[in-house]
Amino acid sequence: MDVAKCVRSVKILFNGRDITQAPPTSGRGWASAETFKIIRRLHRQGVTILLVEQNARKALAVADRGYVLETGEILLSGPSRELASDPMVKKAYLGA
Repeated sequence: MDVAKCVRSVKILFNGRDITQAPPTSGRGWASAETFKIIRRLHRQGVTILLVEQNARKALAVADRGYVLETGEILLSGPSRELASDPMVKKAYLGA
């Protein structure tokens, strides 16, 4: 699988079926607000979603768990609430 395609997608596993879309905030594919509504609804239904998104604020708001990557390496991982309050994440990715 092409890594770039994987990194630029939302992967939704629904009843064993994969649905892949452009990144929610990429300006391609679904409209951003609608995509995040769908992601939240599916999450409440217990659907597993692998969300790869550059908008860290939006991604952490809908995720249970997050991973911070830099040049392909995992820098941090953990519950989304912890990552959102991490000083390094706030400074580098959340504009705080």
